[in-house]
Amino acid sequence: MISEQTFAKRYTSFWHQASPMGKEVVSLINSLKQTFLEPRPQPDVEVRHDLISEISLRWFAACVVEGRLSKNRPSASELEQLTAEACAFVGRLRGSPVPELPPPSPAEMKEAEALAAALSEFASTAARHEVIVPRPPFAGCGLLSACRGDLLIGQTLYEVKAVEEGFEQPDLRQLLTYCALNFAAPRYAIRGAGLLNPRLGTFFRSDLEWLVQNLSGREPAELFYEIIDFLATERISA
Repeated sequence: MISEQTFAKRYTSFWHQASPMGKEVVSLINSLKQTFLEPRPQPDVEVRHDLISEISLRWFAACVVEGRLSKNRPSASELEQLTAEACAFVGRLRGSPVPELPPPSPAEMKEAEALAAALSEFASTAARHEVIVPRPPFAGCGLLSACRGDLLIGQTLYEVKAVEEGFEQPDLRQLLTYCALNFAAPRYAIRGAGLLNPRLGTFFRSDLEWLVQNLSGREPAELFYEIIDFLATERISA
């Protein structure tokens, strides 16, 4: 079994065929992205950005109660649990031989808190009266394990990337993978797609049909069926 990150990054031959206009669409997205916050500077000390991103997303999720943002800060025990879960999760993604990574440093926790606050800032504006679902789960399919997306607000699914660069093709591929899994095993009404960077304070969102048509020249159902068919029949070769 593989993760959605592996599928998005390593199965390039499939993705070039399925979404031949990926490079052009990503370039367009980066030219159209909007700003909701001032960029956050890089920390002065060396930190693990993948771990910080995972902790921040889980921290933000702990602030969402019944689909709405809460102003309450997670308790010390909640923070301890979610950081341990994040360390274990990132360790597995890295293929670490130990069960989980060492716990975050104070600098890493400070960064995670700032990014979680940025996510809350975005959600408070974007959600309005819509339900917020952090880390929505999706059933696995074939060679792909069950997984979680990043953020669903109303009917728009967002992929969150807290990096210093612009959005990239694997970000879109990961987003499309979640949408395809939801197409195969419907759980949410997803009609919009978005990319969100809480570090740079930027985002892009569009109608899902517009995005898929520009990426592949096809309707969403056609592309999603191709993704599911590939996952269901392909052997792990990457």
